[in-house]
Amino acid sequence: MIVKPIEMKKNNMEQMIKFMEKNAETQIVSLKLAFTEKNVEHAVKETLRAIKQGRNISRKTNIELVLRLAGERQIQKALKKVGLEEKNLVFICFNDQPEETWERFKGNFEVKETEFPERKTEEVRRRMEKTATFWLE
Repeated sequence: MIVKPIEMKKNNMEQMIKFMEKNAETQIVSLKLAFTEKNVEHAVKETLRAIKQGRNISRKTNIELVLRLAGERQIQKALKKVGLEEKNLVFICFNDQPEETWERFKGNFEVKETEFPERKTEEVRRRMEKTATFWLE
């Protein structure tokens, strides 16, 4: 799995959407939505568990991940929170060849790798709980 905070030098939302459509286990979201690397890793784990257990809402793995990161049950509401138009994003890839997918992404887009901001432990915990239990609400 790769989780990389990035800064888009030139944002082309349409091309990013096409890239994600071709790479089903890849998602790009706002840095605000991803929150921390730990939150993303937890959301991916919960997404894969839900699919394995047949509890998924979406048929697409990357959309199921967005639902969990956004803490929403409705796909349209979750997609509004993705924030692809923002400059600071997070590249998430959990396929069998994440390094190759990351290299392809870098080859298609002007990106600069950045860092996750420091977050308070309590905020991280709350976000992780919401990721795991959003479907109970």
